[in-house]
Amino acid sequence: MQIGKTQFKTILFIGMLAIFFTALLFLIKENEEKKLIKILAEETNTKKILIDNVLDLVGKGLESWVFNDTYWDEMVACVENKNTKWGNDIIATSLFTYNAQAAWLYQTDFSLAYSTNSLNDLSFINFPLSKSELASMFSKKSFNHFFINTKAGLLEVRTAPVQPSLDVKRKTTPRGYFIAGRLWTQDYLNNINLLTTSRAVINLLESPRQDSRYNQKYSISVSKALNDFGGNPFAEIIFAGESKMLRESSIALNWQLTTGIVLTLGLLFAISFFLIRYVLTPLKKISYSLENEESTYLENLSRDRNEFGRIARMIKDFFRQKEELKGANETKDKFISIIAHDLRGPFNGFLGLTEILAKEAETMTTVEVKKLSAELHKSAKTQYRLLSDLLQWSRIQSGRMEFNPTNIKLNDLVELSFEVHKPNAESKNILLIKNFDSNFEIYSDSEMMQVVIRNLISNAVKFTESGGSVTISAKQSFNSSEILITDTGVGIPEQDIHKLFRIDLHLSTDGTNNEKGTGLGLVLCKEIIEKHSGKISVESAVGNGTTFIISLPLAH
Repeated sequence: MQIGKTQFKTILFIGMLAIFFTALLFLIKENEEKKLIKILAEETNTKKILIDNVLDLVGKGLESWVFNDTYWDEMVACVENKNTKWGNDIIATSLFTYNAQAAWLYQTDFSLAYSTNSLNDLSFINFPLSKSELASMFSKKSFNHFFINTKAGLLEVRTAPVQPSLDVKRKTTPRGYFIAGRLWTQDYLNNINLLTTSRAVINLLESPRQDSRYNQKYSISVSKALNDFGGNPFAEIIFAGESKMLRESSIALNWQLTTGIVLTLGLLFAISFFLIRYVLTPLKKISYSLENEESTYLENLSRDRNEFGRIARMIKDFFRQKEELKGANETKDKFISIIAHDLRGPFNGFLGLTEILAKEAETMTTVEVKKLSAELHKSAKTQYRLLSDLLQWSRIQSGRMEFNPTNIKLNDLVELSFEVHKPNAESKNILLIKNFDSNFEIYSDSEMMQVVIRNLISNAVKFTESGGSVTISAKQSFNSSEILITDTGVGIPEQDIHKLFRIDLHLSTDGTNNEKGTGLGLVLCKEIIEKHSGKISVESAVGNGTTFIISLPLAH
């Protein structure tokens, strides 16, 4: 019986694992060191997370005070009136509550309105930054968090704008600025040490690094940068400690290094890995792909030459065909929607006019009958144009429209289209102009290109005001022939240009004389031009007319 590729890989891999784990015993001692280092890295990462959480926790009080108490009408009054009594009653008494040692209130010109500190230190009367430095800092942002080195020690600083009570969202112009400071004293650091089970040391970057007292091989050391008011690191706080878990892990590993345990666990791990890699993972990818109807999960799997690879390729083909079918259904639905919408309007008008004619023909004058007949003719032409566009589009979609390109004269196509649209153009006093050599030739299917020229001239006349013009010009470039249909009409809004050639973004607008359209003409033009390996584009601006540019391969 033939062994499948997956089954063969399983047998081969288990055999290789048996050899591998026999040799593994001789490498365990060397690998112990790497394992311990990995444990150290994991514990260091855990310690970093703990330290970040602790620093965030102990800093919340100062942050909360600065943020929550500064949109307060009474503080605004204190800043503007330099109300020392209010400051002593409110701000000074809050220092202990928020474990802060100093606070300052500055007016908007950065003159001092109030200051207090629990150290009775005269150097803290003014905040230890100049007016220009304060102005520069607050011009960038009002809420700041930084550190500054003072004679009393390292000071953590929080700032906020002073604003009215109703300005909860802090949108109004600051009426002043509030600054609060907390000294990182040894007692404060000791509290952090208790929470982080470490020993914290602060080093200024320009000073020699202090000894953390934990220089053992498996000690844990984490440093955090402290930034100045400009956002630049000027000091660091180093947390150091010994890893008890690492020491215990080292002892435990020495007791667990036996041949039986290593081989058993290693073999189980290998089998599990194999099953996950070659069975569970492919099945999971296939399951995700089917559940989410998304083939991107199968990109790598589909390149495999095993059973799962073949399944993945089949699923990708299924999704591709499904998307194609979905697109076809959407186009069909849009097509039906256009038919239902655009046929209903002209037919309703047609029915209404015939009803009037049937009921009132005997009482109507000759002029009224002629006028009504003209309206009926106009409605019938609209329906005919819609049905013609739909028929042509349907023939192209189904492949039933023959494509026989030859060298033809552009002048013949234009003259025929001018004859068709001459009555409409004359009724609107619009000039139809040819601006190309009468012998200019293009390589195209005559019937298809006639549809394109007819639709584009029809649109140009439709959207051109009385007294305007429609010009057909042509030229040859290095590798193509270009036909330009230019009108002096109302133009097309920029946001609508991308909708012109797409059936899924049906765009139909009444003309300058309320002429109706189907919105299919340009879609039809694009498909015909692309069948010629050409391109169609449009240049337009509202009020400045429109130019449609057809680019075709040079005539043979």
